Amino acid sequence: MQLVDLFASSLVGQADEVAVEFERANGRMATLRFGDLHARSNRLAHLLARRGLEPGDRLAVYLANRIEFVDVLLACLKLGVILVPINILYREREISHILADARPRVVVTERASFESFPGVDGLDVDELTRDASRHAATDVARVIDGDSPALLVYTSGTTGRSKGAILSHNNF
Repeated sequence: MQLVDLFASSLVGQADEVAVEFERANGRMATLRFGDLHARSNRLAHLLARRGLEPGDRLAVYLANRIEFVDVLLACLKLGVILVPINILYREREISHILADARPRVVVTERASFESFPGVDGLDVDELTRDASRHAATDVARVIDGDSPALLVYTSGTTGRSKGAILSHNNF
């Protein structure tokens, strides 16, 4: 079973129900329904697949609290791409360690943060969202084993360097 199978009861079964309310960058409140999250993440999954991301690839994400984080998470889960969230409070030393250890193919972040990720292709979150909106919202059909990694999360490193904890679809 894939982690997205657990989300299906909400994303599809409650498509018209409010999933999340959030504040946009302009300060206005916005609402997304479960069906909206499903469509947005499908579009993004199609875009990421078209850019060559495959099951087992690692995608780092370095974002403040933004609704796009949910889109990226769901798209990665649907594709079998391993999400590597990076704490936005981390600086060069911690980021360099995670990049060297996790070896992500790409990082999704804001354009202003690209310089923090030397040697890794940066995907601007705003451009990615805009480009994804041009793709189909159809389901992404990837069969992923439940024991496959879903996320690679790094510890705080309080007693030394942070360590990557691999969490599978079944772990969740």
